[in-house]
Amino acid sequence: MPHFHTTHPQDFCLPLKSGVYEFVCKFTHTRNHNQSLILVRYEDCEFFLLESVRDNGTLYKYHKATRIDPIGIIKDALEILRTRSHGILGHNLSKNTPKQCTKSPFLLSRTQTYEFVLHHNKPLSIEVGFGSGRHVLDLATKNPNELFLGLEIHTPSIEQVLRQITLLGLTNLYISHIDARILLQLIPNASLKNIYVHFPVPWHKKPHRRVISPMFLHHAMRTISLSNDCPTALPQSGFLHVRTDDREYFDYTLQLVLALPKTTMLVEKNANLAVVSKYEARWKKQEKHIFDGKIFSVLPPTDTQKSLQNGDFVFYGISEYVVQNIKHLIALPTLPKIVRKTYFLHIDAIYQHDENYVIALCLGDFDEPQNAFVLIQNGIMRYLNAPPLPTQAAIQAHQLFIHILESKDKH
Repeated sequence: MPHFHTTHPQDFCLPLKSGVYEFVCKFTHTRNHNQSLILVRYEDCEFFLLESVRDNGTLYKYHKATRIDPIGIIKDALEILRTRSHGILGHNLSKNTPKQCTKSPFLLSRTQTYEFVLHHNKPLSIEVGFGSGRHVLDLATKNPNELFLGLEIHTPSIEQVLRQITLLGLTNLYISHIDARILLQLIPNASLKNIYVHFPVPWHKKPHRRVISPMFLHHAMRTISLSNDCPTALPQSGFLHVRTDDREYFDYTLQLVLALPKTTMLVEKNANLAVVSKYEARWKKQEKHIFDGKIFSVLPPTDTQKSLQNGDFVFYGISEYVVQNIKHLIALPTLPKIVRKTYFLHIDAIYQHDENYVIALCLGDFDEPQNAFVLIQNGIMRYLNAPPLPTQAAIQAHQLFIHILESKDKH
């Protein structure tokens, strides 16, 4: 992670402008004064740099929950502050490589990803956790008239596949680091061709973090194209393809599939695919077994997917009670962590600069939480960059948050 380290906290005389960068102000944690957020604006994007005062000096890095791409934008912002700092102990801000300062049109933001899955005009397939990208790159190369969306949270894997997209001249493969479990909830019925989940992390000790879950399977069956209930038609029908070397994980997936009211599943063991990842090649060399399951949806969706919009996250001005309630929250022994039957809302931290505030939230579904920052500045309240993805759980949590801020009663 890009950073620099100084002997003591720096006074950058904010606000500060340097080229296209604007360092707006510093918000200090109201419970831990050794931690602050520096709000940075770059063109139409915003992000936070984190100042952390420690026993061995002060560390400056970016807040990973507000990361923007390419990473070179953040590195340059840190370098601007580093050159204005005294008592530098160390840094890793090497000169940007071309890949670190080139913004790829095939890397989608959270909002762009949401719009993409709603409004695509060609058959769309999704691969969850594409790793080296060999499989999804092969799919996109062999099917130029279809669209593909690769979802991955590992930054080096994303950068590697974006380079391959350019080298291969592909125009039908897009990449996002969004949580697939959240995104799938927002995709309209029967609008996907296939979903691929190859070698997911088993998470034996934390099964709630698994990609495959009853909810994921429900939305996968809802979103993939409906197949004819005829075995000969299955190869032309949409499916969810789960591939794993972990027998326990495969058995877990099979149990979830068998709990569906009706479905068709093809099971294979040690099948040979056209493309083999380097990890799969290693496992085969070790004579580990590979398990495949293709699950087909044979029932029409029973629920109607509401088209949820980011408009559900609008803040309607700041009433006289908002600042009063924020100050009350700051004075509480602990910040609220509220759990309801279908959603939760955690107020993780509040940062302050004069009468302006940043509120860090974690909200939404229990197993697929979302992080967000609410910026209250100059009489305006809004989410930093973009609101959470509009799942029902996130919208309910947002409405509860508004109620807390707008309430005339103390909480």
